[in-house]
Formats: sequence, structure tokens, C-alpha cells
Amino acid sequence: MANIINTIYLGNLPKNITDSDIVKLVTPFGQVTHLKISTNLLNPTEKLDFAFIKLASTDSMKKAAKLLNGISFQGNFLISKFITKKTIEKYTTTTQTDQ
Repeated sequence: MANIINTIYLGNLPKNITDSDIVKLVTPFGQVTHLKISTNLLNPTEKLDFAFIKLASTDSMKKAAKLLNGISFQGNFLISKFITKKTIEKYTTTTQTDQ
């Protein structure tokens, strides 16, 4: 799995979204250095509704994630978050219980 720390998660994307559409959307915030629209593992030609994006600077990514969250894009309201190590730990840490 690619390193998604310090990346923008962009969700609720239209199914017909292209790399070019996303680049046009985020380029005003900075140069895109990485873009991956997630696909179905069983059918790699089927796009899922989220992508991971890296821009040239962390500040640009934070600003983009904040300003893109909740906007309407091609009929969908986007979900945008800046993913940090702390975010990953929050959602992947398990709690052990006494047996």
C-alpha cells in the first residue's frame, strides 16, 4: 500500500471523474505531485469514489483540503481531509480487552 500520510483524501467523487478533472480542481492550490483514483480490487477498471492527492507543499495540501471540503463538484458534495500520521493511528488503533 502506498504511503498516504501527508496526503489529501478526496471523497464522494463522481464515478466518471478523470485524473484531468481532479488536477484542474486542485491545481489552484499547488502543483500535483501524486494522484491516485482508487479502483475496485476485483475489477481494476471500475473507479471508486475517492482519490489520494499530494501537492508540492504541505501548507498547500492543508489549505486545499480545508477549502474543498463540502463544495459541490459535478453534482456531488466533496469530502476532503488532510491525512496525517495521527489520522491513520486514530482509525487503525485497536483496543485490547482483558480476557
